[in-house]
Amino acid sequence: MHSVGYRRKDLEKPQIAVVNSWTDVNPGHQPLRELAQRVKEGIWAGGCPGEFNVPAPCDGMAQGPGMHYILPQRDLIAGSIEAGGVPALMGAIKNYLHLDIELPMGGRLREYLESLADPDGKVIQTADNPLEEGGCFAILRGNLAPKGAVVKKTGVEPEMLRHRGEAVVFDSEEDIREFLLNRTVKPGSVLVVRYEGPKGGPGMRELSIPAAILVGMGLHTSVAMVTDGRFSGATRGPCVGHVCPEAWDDGPLAYVHDGDPIEIDVPEGRLQLLVPDEELQRRREAGIEKPNHPAPGVLAAYRKMVGSADSGVVWF
Repeated sequence: MHSVGYRRKDLEKPQIAVVNSWTDVNPGHQPLRELAQRVKEGIWAGGCPGEFNVPAPCDGMAQGPGMHYILPQRDLIAGSIEAGGVPALMGAIKNYLHLDIELPMGGRLREYLESLADPDGKVIQTADNPLEEGGCFAILRGNLAPKGAVVKKTGVEPEMLRHRGEAVVFDSEEDIREFLLNRTVKPGSVLVVRYEGPKGGPGMRELSIPAAILVGMGLHTSVAMVTDGRFSGATRGPCVGHVCPEAWDDGPLAYVHDGDPIEIDVPEGRLQLLVPDEELQRRREAGIEKPNHPAPGVLAAYRKMVGSADSGVVWF
């Protein structure tokens, strides 16, 4: 470390890794070099940063040829391309971008965006006339998520923005997949998938496949899903993720029982387990047995040290 310029007093500070997937052959990753530099500048205030690179395949490359279920519908993709595609979208939000970054083909982002036509305001909205005021996500809080949970509200059918139903509890992604494929799902249910957070997974697994199965079965208009894991950005339906604290960290999700009533109110930002406080305290005092989610080798260290989703899932 000394050979690359670190001093002894630098190494006495917290060592914080900055993992960067920058590459000049993937436009979506091109701005990450400057972003990583800004992050390191912030870390130097109290720590010692070290930057590492990782492979950067996009979803399409990773999944092979053809259209896949995680992508938006084809007419939306075609319409956005005809309206100018990603460049037009970047033009719509240019006031929020770092415009002085250099582009792989030469020049700077500012110059490139200034050469484009303005968004059409139909397929691609302007920033002052968004499709959804306040953005596409909502933060929910309540006794089931004291530190918050996240839902993509623009992917939820209007009739499911407020929902109350009985919990059906699963301790892993595999368990809910098996249930959805082989059992009868009762309309009105709230499917609770726990122990899939940063520590529990370990690694905060993505539950996009169970969410896609739910939509494929036509149940996204009557059944909700709540998890301490995460979802894809393209997930549809009333899927609430990032519940904090997670079940593995003794979060309230660990004490939900089958049949418990759960209330999801997206407009009011509420996620509530409708069980008396006295009963929840009794369950806590009785204790729980965590499921067997193996964490061999470095995953054991990760589970021990990683932080909660509400603070960025930072591992140090």
